[in-house]
Amino acid sequence: MISLQNVKQSRPPRRLHAELESVSVIQELGDNDMSQTTTKFLAQVPAQRLRRAERILKKLGLTPADAVNLLLAQIEICRGLPFEVSMTPKPLLSADEQATAWTEAFGVY
Repeated sequence: MISLQNVKQSRPPRRLHAELESVSVIQELGDNDMSQTTTKFLAQVPAQRLRRAERILKKLGLTPADAVNLLLAQIEICRGLPFEVSMTPKPLLSADEQATAWTEAFGVY
């Protein structure tokens, strides 16, 4: 279930409320974003997936709300999902192909 509702800005704090099978994210913008409104986003996710993701995000200094905001920003920038969704997996690269791809992307190690 996904629910969207416009929320008028009030104060700068950020809150995250998670229940067993759903996530409710309310992010309020700071004073420098007075002209913007935020949206309440409600999504049902498996509880265990949320807990595992929260542990990882905490190590990155992010909240689930931050991660959702980053994902939505990337969707907007890419004009689609920022990753490939396919019914057929890509073939695995050999060690040599991985090394070549690494060198092309990041330079010599």
